[in-house]
Amino acid sequence: MSPLPRQGLAFSPESNRLAVAQTDNIVFVYKIGDDFGEKKVICNKFIQTSAVTCIAWPSEGPIIMGCADGKIRAAHCKTNKAQTLYNTDSYVCSVVVNNGGTCFLSGHADGSIVRWYVAEDQQAKKQGKVVVHSIPPYAMAWATNHICVAGPDKKVVFYTQEGMMAQQFDYFRDAT
Repeated sequence: MSPLPRQGLAFSPESNRLAVAQTDNIVFVYKIGDDFGEKKVICNKFIQTSAVTCIAWPSEGPIIMGCADGKIRAAHCKTNKAQTLYNTDSYVCSVVVNNGGTCFLSGHADGSIVRWYVAEDQQAKKQGKVVVHSIPPYAMAWATNHICVAGPDKKVVFYTQEGMMAQQFDYFRDAT
């Protein structure tokens, strides 16, 4: 059974643009302005060959798009071009950016979590696969020292930056 494609939203670092990933394989970037009354206009359009399943906009670098075909793509607003950063051949179910906005993690249907840098980072760790989670990581958060991962198994797992399990909370027996 293959996961269903979904859409997503991501604000620009300065919060005056909004990237909208639609179910028709298109990501539109709207200029929404700094004030509520400003006219809203489409300033970029990125047509993809696969459904965009998740999206993030780091403070450094391009818009990051996770796709149903397993590709991670970067959308560059200045050039209106997109490029493939890497391909895992596994549905991308989540994308999260680090606190510095220089790096992101992608979570895939096969459980793999991949780290990728889009800008220079003085505290850079090894780029590539960080860990393989037991199920698809549909929810991820990235704090300074830990990666928090959750999914439909009712477990919340914290990993170190190196991919070692630091702590796990298991809510499997909790009916609520």
